[in-house]
Amino acid sequence: MHYAPDVATYSNPAQRAAESQEPERYAVQLRLSSDPLDAAQVPQLDIFDLYHLYSDMTVEHNQLRHALRLGFFKHVHTARAVARYLEPYFGPTTIVQIESAEVVRSLQHHVAPRKDVGASGLYASIELTAPPERLGASISPRQRTSGDKTSHGSLWSWLFGQR
Repeated sequence: MHYAPDVATYSNPAQRAAESQEPERYAVQLRLSSDPLDAAQVPQLDIFDLYHLYSDMTVEHNQLRHALRLGFFKHVHTARAVARYLEPYFGPTTIVQIESAEVVRSLQHHVAPRKDVGASGLYASIELTAPPERLGASISPRQRTSGDKTSHGSLWSWLFGQR
């Protein structure tokens, strides 16, 4: 094998400067194993229609490791929310920061899950919400404690602006 193009990429100062300006990207690592991935054992989940499920190989302690990852996330907190959603299916997950080279590599290593777990077609939602106190922040204390329903109407009229 010839690795000269990769060596030139890393030795080019302009290329390194451009890479440092790239936005951070994250992936959820679902599995890490010394054995190659078996797509028949990966559950079919609707969330895999929304993100890119792929395999990647790394070397750790002179041993080849196969990773199953779901990407790509611009924000780590979004990756964490998705990771928590997937933990019942995969066990403990890890958030990994990835480089643009892995994004390119992942296009050649897409994984098509084949294990039917009855979760396909349901589109369960993952909801990122504000703290509960934020909803009541726009209501004055008088309106929150007032027993006079005519002063502010019902909850529905308050939500839809029909006071």
